Amino acid sequence: MSVEGEELQICEGADAGCANDDSLDCKTVLAQVFERAAGGDCGAPFSPEALTVLLHLRDTDAAEFVRVRTQLKEANKKIPLAHLDRELRQHAKAAKEVYPSHHGYAKDALTRLAVHEHMPVSVGGCLFVPSPYSALWSDCPMGTLARLTAERHDGGENCFRHEDYSSIVLHAVSIASDEAFFQKAPLGVACKDSFFSVQDNRIHKDTLSLSHRQCEALEYEPADVPTPLFNALLHDTFKSSVAGEEEEQTRVLQEVAGAIILGLGARYQKAVCFFDRYGRAGKGTMQSIFQKLLPQNLVSAVPPTHWSREYYAAKLCGKRLNVVGEMPDDITIPAAEFKSVLGGDQVIARNPAGQPFTFQNSAMHLFSTNHHIPTRDHTEAFYARWLLIDFPNSLLKSGRTPDPQLAQRIISQEMSGIAYWALEGAKRLLEQGRFSSSKAHDRLMAEWRRSASSIDEFLHECCATGSTLKVRRAALYVSYKEWCLENGRKPFAKSKFADLLSHNLAVDVHLSVLDGNEIWRGIDMKSATPAAAGIGLDPLIDF
Repeated sequence: MSVEGEELQICEGADAGCANDDSLDCKTVLAQVFERAAGGDCGAPFSPEALTVLLHLRDTDAAEFVRVRTQLKEANKKIPLAHLDRELRQHAKAAKEVYPSHHGYAKDALTRLAVHEHMPVSVGGCLFVPSPYSALWSDCPMGTLARLTAERHDGGENCFRHEDYSSIVLHAVSIASDEAFFQKAPLGVACKDSFFSVQDNRIHKDTLSLSHRQCEALEYEPADVPTPLFNALLHDTFKSSVAGEEEEQTRVLQEVAGAIILGLGARYQKAVCFFDRYGRAGKGTMQSIFQKLLPQNLVSAVPPTHWSREYYAAKLCGKRLNVVGEMPDDITIPAAEFKSVLGGDQVIARNPAGQPFTFQNSAMHLFSTNHHIPTRDHTEAFYARWLLIDFPNSLLKSGRTPDPQLAQRIISQEMSGIAYWALEGAKRLLEQGRFSSSKAHDRLMAEWRRSASSIDEFLHECCATGSTLKVRRAALYVSYKEWCLENGRKPFAKSKFADLLSHNLAVDVHLSVLDGNEIWRGIDMKSATPAAAGIGLDPLIDF
């Protein structure tokens, strides 16, 4: 599914196809011990790693331990089993030697949950532990940590009351805290058997390991396979009578999908908005499909109207995709928080009954709407944060019957191909360093700005722009106020009007002085307006 003949090139990691050291499971360790023993190494089962695995096997599966012990002797007659048993007892004794304090018990619990050099870590008040079998990090319930402590140390000094267990658990979470742990993870996505990441603006494929710091993996692998249902959806969604518009919007959408699957969304500091005036134009179907480009623990649904609330902000922490199905038409977005989140500033958040913490946004934000979103912020900094995609082909408008099962059929049959299509979009996005432009975005942005700002609509209806044009500052503001009164719009104050106009990148205007009068250069009233006809104005002559 390459676009315009582009060929996706994926760099295979040096360790692709083989397990990394930090994700070896018990069977792999034992296989290596048997191989070394059969090769004549009688010290193979005495390595710290081998002793840990054998001790774990002895404590959890006595029958299998006896079989392994016998097989070791058969592999190498020189292995001293009596000495191995003594080493196992010493290893077990050393593991149980814990200083009888809450700190000692907490450290012991964390150490027992570690895998090689990978220690458990707490983020946002939750403890995550490494798994050597899946190479993923999983959320460890507080009850599990308390039970582990009780099973090893119950009745010991400072470890026999309910309050002791609670204190030990909280202390373990505290000393394991690393709020930036998952933020420092390599950009990429964990798949069924692999990890696709971004290195030096190139896409790499490696074997998944604990070093990738992933909590969940997709159940499929990206593959260059046909996606007829998805292709048909793209065409039905974006077909247009405007030349080139379908191709432009498809390119932008593909780059959005690439940013989502590789976790690049926060890098470009954009909120994506699917716009559809009538409904049933494919927004919801596309959102459902895009959510499946990531493990579901990385997806949230927090409206930007709630980002100023600490509890809601906390739900954005560590997410890669934030999807809001429908934006309200009567609530304005808190612009300061919106720009702060997308701009990568430190955000203060708090989980219920938890302590406040800070984080940086890591999510691509994907919203849907049937109307222009209300806003009181009319600055370039606000509008520059948006990427608008038009969904022009409403089934309701055309009288066609929607297919309620379309999204599920595509998800169940074509996600491998769609993921590969998304990686192609990510490759182009990285090469360009920005999202592609589209006429649809420019058109929707102009409409939105006019609907949200009386100044933009006044400029569109009443003003002409050009380098040779000029108009007196006071006269332009009077005309603006009169236009607002006639159209039921609330005018900005004179100083605010001047500030917003001078910083409006859509028009090249600036204040100047001519014959002692303040004038706007680069703009004038259109010829059909009263102000341009000279009502109450002296002609401006520039000598």
